[in-house]
Amino acid sequence: MLWQQVIEWVLGKDFINIADTVIKANELKVNWQIDDTKWTAYETEDIIVFKRLSKKFTEYCKKQNFIIACQLPSLILPYLQLHDLKITFADFDEYNPQLKSLINYLKKSNNEIMHCNSNNYTGSIHKKLSFNKQHDEITAIANWAKKIITSNKYKNIGIVVTNLTNLRSDIIQIFNEVFGNTEKINISAGVFLGSLPIIGCALELLSLPEIFNLPIINKILLSPYIIGAESEKSDRALLGFQLNHLDQLQFSLSTIELLSKKHLLNINLLMNGLQNTSKILVQTKNKKLSNSDWIKIFIKILKTMGWPGEKNLTDPENKAIKRFTELLHEFTTTSLITGKITYKQALQILYNLAGHTVFQPESRIDVPINILGTLEAAGIKFDHLWVMGLDQESWPPAPNPNPFIPIKLQKKLGMPHSSAERELHFCETLIKRFKSGAKEVIFSYTKLSEDRLVEPSVLIADIPEISIDDLNLAPFTPRAKLIYSSKKMESLIDDTSLALMPNELVHGGNRLIESQSLCPFRAFAEFRLAAKEFKQVEPGVSKLKRGILIHAALEKFWQEIKTHQNLCALAQEALQDLIGKSAEYALNKENLARPLYQLEQKCLIRLLNRWLEIEKNRPSFEVIATEKTIQTALGPVQIKLRIDRIDKLSDGSLLLIDYKTGKRLPAIFDWFGGRPKNPQLPLYCVAVDEAQGFAFAQINIESIKFKNPGLDELAFGLKTTDEANFRDNINWHELIAYWRENLIGLANDFASGHAQPSPLSPQVCKQCEFGLVCRYFTK
Repeated sequence: MLWQQVIEWVLGKDFINIADTVIKANELKVNWQIDDTKWTAYETEDIIVFKRLSKKFTEYCKKQNFIIACQLPSLILPYLQLHDLKITFADFDEYNPQLKSLINYLKKSNNEIMHCNSNNYTGSIHKKLSFNKQHDEITAIANWAKKIITSNKYKNIGIVVTNLTNLRSDIIQIFNEVFGNTEKINISAGVFLGSLPIIGCALELLSLPEIFNLPIINKILLSPYIIGAESEKSDRALLGFQLNHLDQLQFSLSTIELLSKKHLLNINLLMNGLQNTSKILVQTKNKKLSNSDWIKIFIKILKTMGWPGEKNLTDPENKAIKRFTELLHEFTTTSLITGKITYKQALQILYNLAGHTVFQPESRIDVPINILGTLEAAGIKFDHLWVMGLDQESWPPAPNPNPFIPIKLQKKLGMPHSSAERELHFCETLIKRFKSGAKEVIFSYTKLSEDRLVEPSVLIADIPEISIDDLNLAPFTPRAKLIYSSKKMESLIDDTSLALMPNELVHGGNRLIESQSLCPFRAFAEFRLAAKEFKQVEPGVSKLKRGILIHAALEKFWQEIKTHQNLCALAQEALQDLIGKSAEYALNKENLARPLYQLEQKCLIRLLNRWLEIEKNRPSFEVIATEKTIQTALGPVQIKLRIDRIDKLSDGSLLLIDYKTGKRLPAIFDWFGGRPKNPQLPLYCVAVDEAQGFAFAQINIESIKFKNPGLDELAFGLKTTDEANFRDNINWHELIAYWRENLIGLANDFASGHAQPSPLSPQVCKQCEFGLVCRYFTK
């Protein structure tokens, strides 16, 4: 905390992230008794920066009478009153200069100093194993441990992991899989307090913004650690679903409340908590208070939100809350450094403390399996010991000297991680200890690293290698596979149908008919069961939203300009003004967020200009309808359609136009057959009797074009796709009759409840969100 403050004073806020490295450098400097005279010859930019920071830090500590922990062994020497004692240093592999000074001082006071190593096993048996994957290595270790404690539950088993912090979650998961729980293991690596879900929830509640990002509000809605989590969980889940389908990433509290009321969702407890918390945050927005005052406000907010919730907490969760409570009190001790600060500053300090505080529940002494890092395990006696992760790339690890102490000086003094030689020597010492850590010691490594073959560490090269079969482990099958393999196939012929009820309302336009054509079950799931995919909202403007903007802008433009003649007669300045207003209308209608507004406005204006140049080159026309809603009956099913645009041509005929903002236009073959792949345009033509043709207007960044398939082209598509219904010289009315018959057939199937999974092609299943429901792909 103090180092961060010093870094901010000297270098500015942008450099606070170097605090951990600076703290470690200062500890090394103190432990190895390096004074400034030792590195005057090595002054690099980093060294100069560290000396500035160190000087400021020392001055501040002296002014405030602060002492840091690493200084204690040196500072207490003049005050030690220890004489004529026997003092033993056990299992020290090396002594830094600071410890050596302490030992020398004790010797001068007639104390007898002894050094000893644990009385480990002699004549231990050593074995080496290799695995293709790290997952296989951990699984084998878990099975090996299970075999041992199955035969003797009082055995003391040690498992040493060279990279325990990073592998902690994998190890817990695999041991839980093998043992069914983790009651028989202690794992020494802790986790940062702030990373625990229950503490992370508390920090997020203290950080509630005025405008909620979608991921944050979803976390709050689904959190089990706040008020009403159980009683309102169904309605909160539904609200999250509705928010995801608004296709936006930010919401105000009032928007969330309005949406919940619109869908008749009962989330009163949550809304009251959020609103009251918002009031507290508004009241404290510009205040500067002491840390003890901020703690009271933090606790008030957490109580307002009902943290830690209504559910029965687990033992680890209760211990995490206890540690967090202690952390809040520790936070008050930083007042000497911070003085009075804002809420934002106080919260940042709390986040920092939680992010650096390692949480490790108390170890149980009665468990048979201890999973340890390399330093914790050195010198401990076990009945059985397995050391994993000893490939040549990981052990010894690569040197990692501290950048704020001259590297040459670090090498000269033999400081930790300073050189490859230093790492090799240190790892040799540890391996020697592990070899005598149990009667039987197994060393293992993984042969594959990112698809590359790697050799075992040179430090275990002399150990004889065995195969996994030599351990005589019982075959292990994951629980999921056991459950799956025990399945009994049940065959059920589902030939029932659930027809539309007389008063059943079905909402769906051309997509209903399209879904019935692509796969009857898909239409049933979407339009009868009202099932929807829980879609992921992405930052920026989605393709769907951009399409809506283009539709709205063109609707506004043609409502003003109306005819081809008016378009061509419009002066360039007036045209640009109308295009700008049309784009602005669309953006405001969709309530587009301001950071994106200007970018999308430029893009939209550019697209409209390019498209209208094509419109100018068309023969004369009049736009008689835009975004026109039409209700039509297909057999027993009422279909509501929205046609993008209807043009009246110079000969009086009507042309239906559909805007396409995607990259792919429907192929002619998609409109024919008993189950057309894309029946949208045929459906429009059937619904508008006066229509004599249709066209596509493709408008996107990559392609701007107008496609108007003629009767000959359509006849070719019919002949190729459905030759049985083709005849020479087919006319438009006959084509409409053909389409009407096919579309009514699909509508009748839907109304009768025909809902068998029957995809038109394998591609339909790949693009369908209901695969987990119908499970057709498992056949």
